[in-house]
Amino acid sequence: MRYCAYRMDLLRESIYSNSPDAVKRCIADGINLSASIVVRYNMDFRHSVDRRENPSGTLSSSVKFSSKSYGDTTTVPIVYFAIRNCSDHVCSTDDFNMSLSILQLFSDHVNINCTVQNLRVCNIGEDESEALDFSGCPLTFALFLKNQPSGRYRTKDYSKMQQVYDILKVYIDMHGKQSILSTKLMPTATCALYESMLFSAKYSDVTIICSDLPSKPIHSHKCILAHASKYFDNLFNGSWKESSDGIIKTDDKLLVIEALLIFIYTGNIKFEMEEPKEFDFTTELLRCSHVYGIAELQLLCENQLMISSNLENIAELLMLAHTIESDNLTRHCFESINSHAAQLFAIPSFVAFVTNNPEIMSDYAEYLKNREGASNGDNAEPASKKIKAK
Repeated sequence: MRYCAYRMDLLRESIYSNSPDAVKRCIADGINLSASIVVRYNMDFRHSVDRRENPSGTLSSSVKFSSKSYGDTTTVPIVYFAIRNCSDHVCSTDDFNMSLSILQLFSDHVNINCTVQNLRVCNIGEDESEALDFSGCPLTFALFLKNQPSGRYRTKDYSKMQQVYDILKVYIDMHGKQSILSTKLMPTATCALYESMLFSAKYSDVTIICSDLPSKPIHSHKCILAHASKYFDNLFNGSWKESSDGIIKTDDKLLVIEALLIFIYTGNIKFEMEEPKEFDFTTELLRCSHVYGIAELQLLCENQLMISSNLENIAELLMLAHTIESDNLTRHCFESINSHAAQLFAIPSFVAFVTNNPEIMSDYAEYLKNREGASNGDNAEPASKKIKAK
C-alpha cells in the first residue's frame, strides 16, 4: 500500500513539475493513470503539497484541493490534477502548452466520464474562505476552473482553459458522444431502461403541451418528474388541475422541455447549436431548470453560457443572473465587466443597461469593494456571498 501511494505521489509530482517526459516515464513504469489520490481536509490550504515556488517565494499553484469537512477524505482521480496543472500555467504560453501535452497523455488511459464528489476547490491564493464545492466529471471541472475569478498570481484571461475543455471534448467525440456532455454514471442496462421510457406514451400519466407546438404533446411520468423536481412534486400532490388530469400546459418551447426531460431521464444534455441559437437556447433552458428546480442542469447551463459570453451579450447574461439569483453567473459577468470596462462602455446598449439597472450596478460596486478588500487581506465577507441579487 505504501509503495502504491509512493508511485501516485511520484506521478502527481511529475505533473506538478510540468514535465511530459516525466509523466511518460511513469506510464512506462506501469503507473495506472486511472488511479486516484486521497485528498484530506484543507490539505492544500494549510500545508500545500505543491513544492514549487515562484521567485517571490509564494506558491505558484493557485488551485487548492480539500475534502468538504474536517475528518473526511475525498478520492480524486489523477486526471483532475492534470487539469488543475493546466489552470496553474495559464500565465505562460510555453508552460501552458507543456501542461496540455501532459493532459493529452491521459486521453488513452482514463475514463473521461469519471467523477469526483464533495471536493472543495479554491484558486484565490490560499484564502480558504473563497473555496467552492465541486462535484462532477473532468469536462465540468475544466469549465469550473475556467469560470472562477482569477487567483492572486493568475492572469484574468481564461481563454486558454477553453483548450483544456476542447481536449476533453475531442476525446468524448471520438467515443461516439458528440455534442453530449455526460453528467452521471449509471449501468448501461439502467440507462437503456430510462431511455426507453423517455417520451414514450406507454404507461405515461403526464402530457406536456408546449406553446410553440401544441400539436406535438410530450409524454412523461409523474413518478420520475416528482422525484427529480420539488416543483413537480408539489404540482402532483396538490389540488391542482394538473394533478388530476395529468396535462401540463407551458409557455416553454418544445426543444427546451425535451432537453429538460432528457436530462432528468438520462443525465445527458446537448449543446450543439450554432451561435446565436445556442446562446438563446441555453438561456431558455437555464430559466426552465431554475423554475423547475433542477439544480445540476442549471449549473451546467450556467457553465455553457460563461463559455459563450462576449461583450455583446454580457448585459443580457448579467440581467439573467440577477433574475435567477445565480452567484456563479453574476461573478463571471462582474469579472468580465472589470476586465473589459473600456470596451463595454463604448457599446451603447451596455451604457443603456447600466443606466436602466442601478441596483445591479450597485451590486457590482459592492462586489469590487469586497474583492479589493479580499486582495488586501481584509477580513471582509467573501465576495461570493455579497453578489447575490437582492
